[in-house]
Amino acid sequence: MTIYSLSLTLSPAPHLNNPIALADWLPEISVRPALIPAIAHRGLVKVILALPHWSDYPELLRSLTVSMAEDSAVHWQGESYNVVGIESDRDDLRTLSLTIHAEKSFPKQKDIARACHAIVLSWFKSADPALSEALHTASSVPLRLNYRLVEGKILHLYLSLLQGDLFTSLLWGLHGHLEQKLTIVNITCRLASPVNILGGITWETLAATESQSAIALNFHSATSFMQNGDVQPFLLPDLVFGSLLRRWNAFAPETLHFDPIAAWSGRVAAYDLKTTATYLNRAFQIGSVGWVRYEFKEPELAAIASILAAFAPFSGIGRKTMLGMGHVSLRSGDRGSRRYKIQHWRSLRRIWVLRRQFSGWMLSKNAGNPAIGGVGEWLKPSFFR
Repeated sequence: MTIYSLSLTLSPAPHLNNPIALADWLPEISVRPALIPAIAHRGLVKVILALPHWSDYPELLRSLTVSMAEDSAVHWQGESYNVVGIESDRDDLRTLSLTIHAEKSFPKQKDIARACHAIVLSWFKSADPALSEALHTASSVPLRLNYRLVEGKILHLYLSLLQGDLFTSLLWGLHGHLEQKLTIVNITCRLASPVNILGGITWETLAATESQSAIALNFHSATSFMQNGDVQPFLLPDLVFGSLLRRWNAFAPETLHFDPIAAWSGRVAAYDLKTTATYLNRAFQIGSVGWVRYEFKEPELAAIASILAAFAPFSGIGRKTMLGMGHVSLRSGDRGSRRYKIQHWRSLRRIWVLRRQFSGWMLSKNAGNPAIGGVGEWLKPSFFR
């Protein structure tokens, strides 16, 4: 499988004397890797090694293996570490987040999403101008964007990539801009490090998603479709899963393509939606937010819909997903899901067991007491409600 990035896992080692700088510890190859701090857990530190093209990674991986065998003590950002692991990223799809700090609060009714879109394309341009132009002009883009504002001045930018080589190019174009100033809607900001890799998956893993007859989706940002020249904000099965199917076939390997489906014989089983407006292109774009549960009786359609639902958080749904619309996630704990049914059954079983135990205790405690009702009164379900 193709390697799209490499990262080093560092373990703190303050007792080390005179460790070598991480940049100098890296092996000499045809292209010098750029070092990008990433979020790690459990006291470890993660450093992404960015290269301009994915074909350069196998050479780097071989050289890193030799370097670790000889000496793993390094110095990075003022601290001493041991290099304890090398991680290769082979996922085709992934989501990452970046944090941007503004000098003042972002104003309302400003096209923040379009400004972020332009900045992301500029990062791709730094790595590969032809790729940036192709992303700008393509009718269907293997990239989804959304953002979240915290206290008006902190912007969390989320990017989902549907092609592994895009991740390689993004990292290479991004590394020179970390901790540097940038401008969003005429406000001076700073792109903070580290980078947060939220998750990734391969097309093959998605295609092996377990089939479910009931699928629930959360719609976090305005989602709508163009239907017969008009905007359709209601999230009908044909529109939702038809949109996902087209995007799947546009970017998934040909061996995993699905045949076109003329009509999705599913139904909306439950929903809680409201319409909302998002400011884009100097106008408000209408869409729906909330959640919907879909049900499919035909096993074949249910299997395809389950795969597409797992794909949805990466691809987005509907129109203008590159500008923040159509951001979705799978809804857990839904009444139609298999997990919910199992949990609900276990809860009922626990209640039944407790009911029997409590009834037995009352009988033994009050045996022969005429003031206490019969066994039937204590076993009635209404008593335990």
